[in-house]
Amino acid sequence: MHMFLTSEIGYREMRLLLDYLYEDETQRKKQVCLVDADDLLDDPAGIVKAYCARVSLPFSEDMLKWDSEEDQARAKKAFAKYYGYHEDAIESTGLKPRSHPGKHYGSMEEEYEKWRSKYGDEGARKIREVVDASIADYEYLKQFALKASTN
Repeated sequence: MHMFLTSEIGYREMRLLLDYLYEDETQRKKQVCLVDADDLLDDPAGIVKAYCARVSLPFSEDMLKWDSEEDQARAKKAFAKYYGYHEDAIESTGLKPRSHPGKHYGSMEEEYEKWRSKYGDEGARKIREVVDASIADYEYLKQFALKASTN
C-alpha cells in the first residue's frame, strides 16, 4: 500500500485556493466548480449536467462514457502511482449511478476497524491521521459543492 501524505489529499490546498478565489465579490463571479466524488457517484448525469450548466457547455450523454483503448491506456499511465485508489475508475468505461446512493460510513471506530482489517495497524493509523487532519477542510469545501439540478 502506498503510504500517502496528508498533503497528497489536497483538501487544505483546495480550501486555500477557494478562499483566495472568493476573497471579494468580483472573484465570486468566476465559475469555480467543486464536485464531491460521492455526489458524482450517486448521480453522475445530474452532477455533470450541473457542471456543464455552470461552465456554459452543452451536456451530452457521451460525457458519461469512455471506452476507447486510447482513453484506457492514457488513464492507466496517468494514475499508475495511485493504483489501488483509482483502479475502479481506471478499469471502468463510464459513469453510472452506484446501486446504493449516499455515504455509508459508520462511526470513526467502525471505520478504523475496517481499515485495520484491510490495511493492518500501520495503514489504519495513517488513514486515521489523514482523516483527522483533513475532515474540517473537507466539510468546509462540501458546502460549495455542485448540486444536481432537480429538473
